[in-house]
Amino acid sequence: MDGKHFAKFVKISRALGIPYSVVCDRDALESIEAGVSGRKGRIPCSVVLSQLYDLRLMTYGQVESALRKSKRRGAQVASYPPEIVARLLPTVRKHRIFVWPSDLEATLESFLTEHELKEIELETRGKVVRGRALALALVGKGRLPPDLTKELLRIVRMRTRGPETST
Repeated sequence: MDGKHFAKFVKISRALGIPYSVVCDRDALESIEAGVSGRKGRIPCSVVLSQLYDLRLMTYGQVESALRKSKRRGAQVASYPPEIVARLLPTVRKHRIFVWPSDLEATLESFLTEHELKEIELETRGKVVRGRALALALVGKGRLPPDLTKELLRIVRMRTRGPETST
């Protein structure tokens, strides 16, 4: 599964007994652009935390704690600072959510030539379709770059670990 709003797909996979892993760009964990509602009202959080909350894999208190630790002197924040993201990564990995170290499309682009990128740009519209075209172009080369292979193998290992546990 990929994308930011994955909870519904995880629920379906669980109901059908299908193993899964979720892949998100770093901004899905880092950027505070969603929210969850609870005993103290609605609190802002990242999309990944809102999805974990929806799946009952993260509590309202845990989401609130991440935000509280991110604020300095009551100021609003647009994203979690690097030290909070670093603390959240083991939690999301435990639930088979893989947060790509950067933007996945940018990573894929870095392995293609300028000519290949221009062809893809002319043929595609939208981020999702572009991401698929980039991946297809890489697969078409017959061999993935070692760095990309290493990251993808980490995802496969996550998927084969069995069911996640609640926090």
